[in-house]
Amino acid sequence: MSPLAANTSQRIVAGFIDVAPLLVVTIVVGVFVPPSGAEATATRIIAGLCLLLKDVTGASPGKWLVGARVADRSGVAASAVRRIVRNVTLASAPLLMGVPYVGRLSAIICIGEMVLVLAQRERLGDRLAGTTVVRRAVLPEISAA
Repeated sequence: MSPLAANTSQRIVAGFIDVAPLLVVTIVVGVFVPPSGAEATATRIIAGLCLLLKDVTGASPGKWLVGARVADRSGVAASAVRRIVRNVTLASAPLLMGVPYVGRLSAIICIGEMVLVLAQRERLGDRLAGTTVVRRAVLPEISAA
């Protein structure tokens, strides 16, 4: 593990902080709204967009709370495009959930992302975007030259 890399427990806690509110809303809507209604579709779209854009500022609320941020492979802050691309794999689950078979496949990919964090400290989204999660307090050195 790189000295800049956020540890696994930081990533898990940050992920839980980011996803917990969406799960609560989704469960509440699922209990009170028919699964094929327009409200359920709107909820899936909102959840997907929240997951897609959660790192757009450099760190999701969960990452910010645990002291982590998204960076490129060199440790420099990742571009907004890279931060959005890294979340496509997570956002695909709620966005595609209503599509037969594709929705289930995207949910399996999303679960696989969690397993990858535990096993390799890196998500598929990180691999696709060329990003990593680093400790926020550690910044690359700037030469005085």
